[in-house]
Amino acid sequence: MSELSERDLVIAAIKSGVTGCFEWDDKAAERVRGDIDLQGLTPEGIKTLVRAFVASGGEVKQVKETRPQYSHRDFYFKIVFSEPGFKHGVFVEMELTDPDPELPSVTIFNAHPQTR
Repeated sequence: MSELSERDLVIAAIKSGVTGCFEWDDKAAERVRGDIDLQGLTPEGIKTLVRAFVASGGEVKQVKETRPQYSHRDFYFKIVFSEPGFKHGVFVEMELTDPDPELPSVTIFNAHPQTR
């Protein structure tokens, strides 16, 4: 069997449905709860929408990390899914936090309306 790419592991974790494999960072979830720009979308709702987006073949992009405050990682993963009321969709930023090929884990660190 060939080795899975980090992107493949992210997709597997999101699709798995296993508790703990696809979760919010607590601080990020709290920030999202108070973000009026998200028009009432909750962390739980965003997680459900991300899972549906990825399960239906939506694109997960691997992005080279260039921000100095996140120098602990080489990449982050993002999606932008369509949602009524959001002209350009909703952006979600994630990190592969455990690359175990049997049970990978992904943490959501950010979500906000996509601006372009």
